[in-house]
Amino acid sequence: MKTTRNHIYRRFSSLVFAALTCQARLSVTLAVYSSIALLLLTYVTAQVYTSALTQQIAELKQERHVHKEILHRMSSDYISLSSRARVTHYCESVLGMTQATDDSMERIAISDDIIGFREPIAFTLRDARPPDPNRFTLLREDGKSGQ
Repeated sequence: MKTTRNHIYRRFSSLVFAALTCQARLSVTLAVYSSIALLLLTYVTAQVYTSALTQQIAELKQERHVHKEILHRMSSDYISLSSRARVTHYCESVLGMTQATDDSMERIAISDDIIGFREPIAFTLRDARPPDPNRFTLLREDGKSGQ
């Protein structure tokens, strides 16, 4: 079997060599030259596509890097804008809100007859817990509405 392969390869190489030196028939010579041209064209096309794809990958990586920077900048802006001290300062100075105390906070309930709730809602007049220090109200410290 090995000798058969060697024999086939030897005949093929001698045919190609004869076609390249123009010692074979015209049809064989044209077929060999056409095959070589087709292989060269395929190789060049593959190289062009490879370089184009490499360039696109580089552009996409650069674009991804730019988008990551924008994301990090927006995240830092969000964190700085939503910080507790900034929100507290904005609520107190711009909106005129003060921290809620037991005197300024009032719970209001809506009757379930009007809306038609299926289960009764229980509200307490005073909560046993201390008031939440982060809760704000529109009432001024003297108990009157700021509007």
